[in-house]
Amino acid sequence: MKSILCLISFVFLLTGCEKESEPDRQIIDFGGLPVIEGVYSGTFERGDSTTNVTVEFDESTNTFSGTSDTDYFPAIGSGTYSYGEVEITFEDENVWPANFDWTLILSREWDMEFTDDTLIFANSIGDKYTLIKE
Repeated sequence: MKSILCLISFVFLLTGCEKESEPDRQIIDFGGLPVIEGVYSGTFERGDSTTNVTVEFDESTNTFSGTSDTDYFPAIGSGTYSYGEVEITFEDENVWPANFDWTLILSREWDMEFTDDTLIFANSIGDKYTLIKE
């Protein structure tokens, strides 16, 4: 009788200790970098002039495209980008006319700051983009 009670107790212990299954989770390591995928709207500033801009980032292809409310201020076309913790580099792939200041083209390396949904780029000549994720 004692052995039957031990066996029943052992069976209860085994069935009572069943571990709940957790849902499958996919862990993606982005190397500690923020994911900036998406559409961002905000402003571009040069000196005392400001205009509204929109920039879209596609991380699956590392491409960007954008628009500005003012023609060629800035000139946001499309192309590829890469970024690290504190910088972003744009490679514009458009053909531009010679009737404006080509330093307004979104290209080359920029300092980058990303907090919450706000993305800020600044370059060495003082231009600044302040963008908020839509």
